[in-house]
Amino acid sequence: MKKYSDSEIVNEFLNKASEKEAYLQDISSSPKIQKILESFGKNPEELEDMYWKLMACGVDDRVAKKIIKKPKLLKKYLQMKSDGISDLEVAHRFIK
Repeated sequence: MKKYSDSEIVNEFLNKASEKEAYLQDISSSPKIQKILESFGKNPEELEDMYWKLMACGVDDRVAKKIIKKPKLLKKYLQMKSDGISDLEVAHRFIK
């Protein structure tokens, strides 16, 4: 197994972060996504927070991306949050 230096690890982390940022910006430019966000009083910049909250609550990367990318799932997520459901419970419902 190859050993990685600290600088290699940091560079890999920064590359992944840049890829995520570009991905999230691409999603937030979708008119359908913008319309859903607007209907819940959210702005496109908040997608990144939603993504990281889902990840922090145990949702894997693939599922978190799917939730914020697909209008139907994003609407469901935002509706649960507006109903006062906790981040952990929301994540649990998407995982099961």
